[in-house]
Amino acid sequence: MRSLTLIEPVFFAVANADQPDASEAHARRTEGFDAAMRRGDHAEAARAFTDIWGGGISYAAKGAAQQRRLAAQMPLIAATAPAIIDDAANMLDPERLSRVSMPVLLVEGTASPPIISAICQGLEWRLADATRAIIAGAGHMAPLTHAGAVGAEILQFLRLHPMTVD
Repeated sequence: MRSLTLIEPVFFAVANADQPDASEAHARRTEGFDAAMRRGDHAEAARAFTDIWGGGISYAAKGAAQQRRLAAQMPLIAATAPAIIDDAANMLDPERLSRVSMPVLLVEGTASPPIISAICQGLEWRLADATRAIIAGAGHMAPLTHAGAVGAEILQFLRLHPMTVD
């Protein structure tokens, strides 16, 4: 048996479909990022993005080289919108996710943007065998800031769902 682990999935289309109020609140939270991207100000977009998704690690605390790398990646972040916000691949079709038969671990942090919980809840409803793990005090960067807790959840999940040879 194979399994899948999703840590802080950002498939916003799930929340758009299930919890429009949560999606609207998240859209308000990302207004700074969106405005900076419209202006082509990738450094400001990176600052706004890090404020939301940085897991408590500020943009200012990063070195100049890391700030430049983050700024350079902002067009890639914006380019994901058709897939993760608009569901361009139609993954939310009732037939698609329900066919995922493998066990799925959904990991989220209690300090993550609230939209993550809405996404995990929606994925849990749609997937045949989903388990949610919530890491206390963790934000979106949980694998970096709470590596031990994330690793423990994954290990426990893998022990419950050992991989077998088909």
